[in-house]
Amino acid sequence: MRMKSPGDACLPRLGVWGALAAVLLLLPMICSPGHALEKHETKSILILNSYDTDLPLIRAITSGIRSANGMWNINYFTESMDICRFPGEEHLQALETLYRRKYRSEKPDLIIAVGNHAVNFLAQRSDALFSGVPVAYAELADSEPQRKLPPSFRGFRMPTDIRGTVDTALRLHPGTKHIAVVSGRLALDRLFEAQARRELAEYAEKFDIIWVTNLSAFDSLEKIDRLPDKTIILFLSFLKGDFRPVEPGKPFVSQLSSRAHAPLYTLWSTQVGKGMVGGHVLDFEEAGIRLGRTAVSILGGAQLPPAAVGEEGLLQYRFDWRELRRWGIAESNLPSSSSVEFRKPPIWIEYRDDVLIILIIFALQALFIVALLINGKSLRRTQAALEASEQRFSSFFRNLPIGCIIVRFVHDADGAIVDMEIQDANFAVSVALNRPFSELIGARVCTLLDVATLRHLDIYQRLVETGQPQAFETIFAQTGHWFFCSASALRDDLYSIVAIDISELKRAEQLRRESEERLQDALETANRISRYMETVREKERKYIAREIHDELGQALTALKIDLYRLKHQSREPEKKFTATIDQMSALVSSIIRDVQRISAELRPRLLDDLGLIAAIEWLSQEFSERMNVPCTFDARHAESCTGTACATAIFRIVQESLTNICRHAQASHVAITLDCGDGKAFLEIVDDGIGVSRDHLSSEESLGLLGIMERAYMCGGKADIFGEPGKGTTVTAVIPCSANGAYSHEDTHC
Repeated sequence: MRMKSPGDACLPRLGVWGALAAVLLLLPMICSPGHALEKHETKSILILNSYDTDLPLIRAITSGIRSANGMWNINYFTESMDICRFPGEEHLQALETLYRRKYRSEKPDLIIAVGNHAVNFLAQRSDALFSGVPVAYAELADSEPQRKLPPSFRGFRMPTDIRGTVDTALRLHPGTKHIAVVSGRLALDRLFEAQARRELAEYAEKFDIIWVTNLSAFDSLEKIDRLPDKTIILFLSFLKGDFRPVEPGKPFVSQLSSRAHAPLYTLWSTQVGKGMVGGHVLDFEEAGIRLGRTAVSILGGAQLPPAAVGEEGLLQYRFDWRELRRWGIAESNLPSSSSVEFRKPPIWIEYRDDVLIILIIFALQALFIVALLINGKSLRRTQAALEASEQRFSSFFRNLPIGCIIVRFVHDADGAIVDMEIQDANFAVSVALNRPFSELIGARVCTLLDVATLRHLDIYQRLVETGQPQAFETIFAQTGHWFFCSASALRDDLYSIVAIDISELKRAEQLRRESEERLQDALETANRISRYMETVREKERKYIAREIHDELGQALTALKIDLYRLKHQSREPEKKFTATIDQMSALVSSIIRDVQRISAELRPRLLDDLGLIAAIEWLSQEFSERMNVPCTFDARHAESCTGTACATAIFRIVQESLTNICRHAQASHVAITLDCGDGKAFLEIVDDGIGVSRDHLSSEESLGLLGIMERAYMCGGKADIFGEPGKGTTVTAVIPCSANGAYSHEDTHC
């Protein structure tokens, strides 16, 4: 644990209360701006301090306030009563008059009373001065007897342990004969002295008690110089009301520790680390945190019970490791719960960075010496390895199966590239150019190729300007070979060009294009044949349907008429013949209906007589009656679809779709939409059945669905079938319209 302010005077130098007040006064400056911006409401706190404000508890109380306050901006007002220098009722009356006038229009939300005098002052005058304002307080337990405070007061009393500290010192110094007690001569100093005289009275029988009290600083230090051997010193307090420094600018505690020839013990945590061995001390850090949290709780409206803030844990055994070493005190003799602070680390830890730097310097020097010793041998080995590497690279470069050259561009007076000078090349270039290798090095490319101007000058110029690799294809006119080239920048105005012979790839690509063209011609021929065959089939269906309807239908009708005459012309027909005739008549009627249905499915006369719209309406009505499923048909711009060349294709797509719905869909409703316009017919058939999956669409058994897409394709259009299991199926087709009005083998669409 680090001390708060090494230059502060004795504990209470200015009193616990002044320290608490100083901390709270400085809180607005310590809190970060970002933290303040998070608050929304402003609260006012009046800090009433019994003494003055020079105490080292700023960080502790700041921590307590910050850990509890998350709601407000706080304005602080601080008043120092300075009771040490101005005791008496007259001073208190003057303060009451001052505070009444000063805070008449600025009533605080909370008052923090620091010290016994401030607590007593508010207990007697708070109703007259600050009626209804809650008070958070902290006071020393032994400097004021326990008394009843107003209900709005919440706080705690901080204990001191003179006997515990003296007993600990006597146990650590078993040969002690004298106990020196040091205290000042102001009011609070005299209170601590009186407390010490009461508690140490029983020690007077065994030890010589030397009272260094009620003296000036100069006289106190003079008496300390004359203390006998085997003395321990108990420091109580020394407020600075009439302090006359022996050494100006140096706190009294520092002068005391430098003049004393005996171990110093204290009651206050802030003195550990300032020449004091330690003791059973009051922990001001914990006290500051508790006071800050208590103040915030009251400010937030918490109803704290009177005993909510206790004094447990405020006393701790703390010791300075340096003073223990100075006076030869073993840590094993300390109380079990003791905290030893300011422990000096081992030398190899304390000076770790310095030792590490020295070791590194020695190591670097050793490495440098070793490097100098082996440098010559290493250089020779490196040079040999470099030569071997160059030989391997040269061999690899020379024997690469692809052409590689290293060139330097030749520029004209304007800076434009006009030629390339070959600096190096491999054997593949010699073979490709059909020139001896010896003629390549140093030759100009225009001379080798016997051309007036280089090709791809724009690419080379871009390479020089940007430094970015460039790729291009070129043909070598002398042999007809194609090469893929990659040009890159090297260094010192040198550039590399790598050429890969892609003549075989070019020939393969040409063959592929020719094959694709032949395949496309074959597909178009097959499509024309398919369209022609579909036209022939439709004509044949039309002919068969007409023959079945006209010839077979008429014959069956005549047979039914003859059966009717036979039944009614017989005068007394027998019952068995009558029943047989009725059965034959019913069978003939059924055959007639089947003939009509088959004829309609082969080629409905409605399609030829009344057109596409009437034919689809008949299909939808016939589907609804047969399946007992509603089927709606919506025709838009129907006049442009009637009599089109692809009417049969549209009719067949609708017919096949309804057949599939009838067999598989289990639909409860079907909607057909036909929209003709802009030379195209858009057909959509939607059902709400079980849906069709992608796997079913691609199945070899889905011939009907494949037939729908094929029929649209033959007409120069496109059909799509998509669905989702459980959400129905949608069939769409877009087919170009024709003005011819019927299928024919000359129709390029169908």
